[in-house]
Amino acid sequence: MATTCHHAMPLRDCNVLIRTLARRGSFSRVMAVYYDLRARGLAADSYTYPFVLRAIGTMKLSVEGRKVHAAAVKTGFRWDAYTACSLMEMYTMLGRADSARRVFDEMPQRFLVLWNMMMRCYIRCGRFTAAVALAVQMESGGATPDRVTLVTAVTACSRAGDLNLGRRIHSYMDGVFGFSLPVANALLDMYTKNGYLEEAVKMFEQMPERNIISWTILVSGYGIAGQLDKARVFFYQCTQKDLILWTSMINACVQHGSFEEALILFRDMQLQRVEPDKFTVVTLLTCCANIGALDQGEWIHQYAESRNMKIDAVLGTALIEMYSKCGHVDKSLQIFGRMQGKDAAAWTAIICGLATNGQASKALELFEEMQRSKTKPDGITFIGVLSACCHGGLVDEGQRYFQAMKEVYHIEPRIEHYSCLVNLLGHAGLLYEAEKLITDMPVNNDTMPLFGALLTACKANGNVEMSEWLTKRIAKEDCSPNPDVNVLMSNVYATASRWEEAIRVRSKMTNPAVKKTAGCSMIEIRTTGKLDGKLEREFESEADILDNVRHNNIIRLLCCLSGAEAKLLVYDYMDNESLDKWLHDDALAAGEHPMAARARSARRQRLDWPTRLKVAVGAAPGLCYMHHECVSPIVHRDVKTSNILLDSEFQAKVADFGLARMLAQAEAPETMSVVAGSFGYMAPVDFISSHFLSVRFWPLQIARTGLLSKLRFHFFWINLKLGFLGERRVG
Repeated sequence: MATTCHHAMPLRDCNVLIRTLARRGSFSRVMAVYYDLRARGLAADSYTYPFVLRAIGTMKLSVEGRKVHAAAVKTGFRWDAYTACSLMEMYTMLGRADSARRVFDEMPQRFLVLWNMMMRCYIRCGRFTAAVALAVQMESGGATPDRVTLVTAVTACSRAGDLNLGRRIHSYMDGVFGFSLPVANALLDMYTKNGYLEEAVKMFEQMPERNIISWTILVSGYGIAGQLDKARVFFYQCTQKDLILWTSMINACVQHGSFEEALILFRDMQLQRVEPDKFTVVTLLTCCANIGALDQGEWIHQYAESRNMKIDAVLGTALIEMYSKCGHVDKSLQIFGRMQGKDAAAWTAIICGLATNGQASKALELFEEMQRSKTKPDGITFIGVLSACCHGGLVDEGQRYFQAMKEVYHIEPRIEHYSCLVNLLGHAGLLYEAEKLITDMPVNNDTMPLFGALLTACKANGNVEMSEWLTKRIAKEDCSPNPDVNVLMSNVYATASRWEEAIRVRSKMTNPAVKKTAGCSMIEIRTTGKLDGKLEREFESEADILDNVRHNNIIRLLCCLSGAEAKLLVYDYMDNESLDKWLHDDALAAGEHPMAARARSARRQRLDWPTRLKVAVGAAPGLCYMHHECVSPIVHRDVKTSNILLDSEFQAKVADFGLARMLAQAEAPETMSVVAGSFGYMAPVDFISSHFLSVRFWPLQIARTGLLSKLRFHFFWINLKLGFLGERRVG
């Protein structure tokens, strides 16, 4: 109602109304009041311009911005610091850093707030080098910086990679300015983003005060650097974790490929009653897409809807990718159809998803719709389009889209685009057209992968002559022996029943200079002796239990093999075997070979205190998962160093569930089912030359209430003592 009466208000009341509307985000009404004010002949002042300029910047009204700027000059407010800052902020929001710089340069007196605003303008416009140069100019001009100046300057140094000025600011803070937590955090961010993690940790340890931002910077920095172990250390050391820290750790796991751990962290985050936001959900959906965890992805989708998260372009794109990679392309189409404000990423996700799932015609139909919607495709979109043509065998369409990408959208084709087109032509039998496409490529492209793809197409089409020519061409351009080419050429000859040539090519593989990379999969094998009927049922029960246990810190059961003479439990291969071997591998110490002694000594040195801490911190979540979150709970009564296995990165995996049993609802509900003894553990190498292990079994009953918790804590405490102090377990 108030806005309908502004035509009768004096300037002061109009300014109050403009300020109120701006704070509410009603920027179109701000402009309406301003236009009416000017129409009535009232001149705006320094209380009017800042809010009007903010409205213009938010609404991206470039023409109106120039008009209001001219009005400010005409009315004499161009020299007002408040108005000048608002003009610079408006041009920043419009992406016009040069116009903001002209306002800055025209000021007769440059206050500190103007320096800070200009640096922020350069940073927001992505001109980080210019921001650093301005900071140097300010330093040489003798201006005294404040905390905001230092934070802004360090941010510019971080983005521009200029650590020289950043280190000078660090010294200035230590020597003149005094400690400031925001500045210190900005410096931490600068060191981590530029890969100077040791300097960041050194500074972190010397900081007299830290907050959650400090911890998050280090966790995120180590995650980006791929050092997930150290990211974990800082994450678990922080006692007060907020949403951003949880999300940073989850994102680090996803970037590092530890997708299962990311999902476990999400569960732990919920147990701590930390509500995820949209960015956490997007990260988790990416995780589910990479491992094909459809059930988890659907649950996260339902969780987002239950929290009334808007399915915008970002969240919608993540959902489309997750469902597409899990094979539920129909669900992807439903989400895409309900999305509002589809951007290029959303269109690209659905097109690539349809292409991957073999729905070529639907993918191309949506691409045509994308063009009609005036959404500009990018290079990744055309990868999806060309892949769809390849899956559908649509040669003419693929060539047409390839030309349109270059001529209509002015996108320079990359190796991925050429690869799609070569595969399309090769599968259609157009081998010479594919060869011409490769030879006509710009010289700065690597053609070796494309010749390899064409050689594969030659094999499929039985074209021996072109295969031989391609082999000579690849050998001429690639100086090092290429085993893949030899294998392909051998297969070409074999397909054509030219066995002598196939054998001749295969014989080249015996040359030591030619090394064929063998595909392999490593597993662990646990063995048991022959069991009677009752114990065999218990063995099968154990296998059933472990088959349902999935946790990043519990050894994964791959399969169970049962024969008349033995039983085999097949596990993931653990490169570093058991913790016990690292602590107590001295059974042959007396009279052992000097080389073995040196190897054992080197092994002990690698198991330093941080590594032992990592092992302990890794084993604990696995035990906690069994005891608290499995349905029904499982108790591992035999936790010892020989039952904690270590992968190549010393990630702990709890193993050997011979004494582990599910708490069963039997005749006596307060008891646990009979527990079998350990079956033993063997690495693949030992299994080749060893006999089956002999087995003993012990009956045991454990109360399900307080005694269980005490035993659980007791055994893990013993394990910590053994792992950290290296003591031997007796009995």
